[in-house]
Amino acid sequence: MHAYQGNQDERKRIHFFFAICSVPLAWLLGRALKATGWELWWLDAPAVWGIYVALCKGFSKWGWRLHVLRKIGVVTTPDFAGSYTGKLRTSHDEVEREVTMRIVQEFDRMQVRWEGPMSISRSVAASVICEDGAGPRLLYSYTNAPDAMAPDALVVHDGTCELELDVAGMGLRGHYYNGRGRKNHGAVTFTRRP
Repeated sequence: MHAYQGNQDERKRIHFFFAICSVPLAWLLGRALKATGWELWWLDAPAVWGIYVALCKGFSKWGWRLHVLRKIGVVTTPDFAGSYTGKLRTSHDEVEREVTMRIVQEFDRMQVRWEGPMSISRSVAASVICEDGAGPRLLYSYTNAPDAMAPDALVVHDGTCELELDVAGMGLRGHYYNGRGRKNHGAVTFTRRP
């Protein structure tokens, strides 16, 4: 997985909150250990950092998806994670092809992987864009690698894809383009699998 650009103000607020919370939580940990008879004075300073890291990791993996945090506006980053099936129409031959896509996403990291009939694409950088009046968009750069049985014209290439999440959060629609010998573009639509 790689980092992705998102709502930086949201991320700053959440990290600041965890930094503030880490100090009293480390103090409570020290008090609890002292009450059990363990006098670990040297644990106080590293405990603040350890608690901060644990809070950040837990939130990044699971916490940011909590419905209650979205409802009260703490988290606004859209959740694109899931498995999708879809169709791709390319300018190369105007043939519609079945493709699958899997998006693995945490609060600050993600990976987009496409599988088509003759190649696999993996994202290398991404950005989540939320603007008023439009659905959330996922914009990412990818590297596509053909499988061993692909025609000679299908070579390793890089490209960019932009997908917009529908209102229900169950579908993505967008376009892609690539270069360096391929110079193709096309349209894609995906439906999230349950």
